[in-house]
Amino acid sequence: MGRIDKDEVGYRQQMIMQCIWEAGGAATVPDIDIRLEKKCGTKLSRSALNTMIQTLIQKGLAEPDGKIHQSIVYRACISEEEFRTRELLRVKKLTFDNSTDIMAQTLINSLEDAEELDKISDYLEKRKKKVK
Repeated sequence: MGRIDKDEVGYRQQMIMQCIWEAGGAATVPDIDIRLEKKCGTKLSRSALNTMIQTLIQKGLAEPDGKIHQSIVYRACISEEEFRTRELLRVKKLTFDNSTDIMAQTLINSLEDAEELDKISDYLEKRKKKVK
């Protein structure tokens, strides 16, 4: 049986966060609804959308930030980059038993394009210079 991760952010919740970030870091439910439909091609009920937003609030990813025209504005509490780092560390812990080595090997072994490997190699060289 798999481990339960209370901090896991589901696909639709990630899409909602993307909508908030794309709106400049804050958005109303109607704005999120429009962006989400364009992004995913499906429409959620307002109650489902509100429930997901409340879950994001409970996880510390979003918070209410005033009102515009009777609609609550929701603001992202973390940047997209911070979210990606958080998710990567969560996956590293749960999937790779907290091993950077195994995670990196898996990523590199999954690449089939030499250009992608070159990009990673270039990035690693640049990163080494920053760390030194």
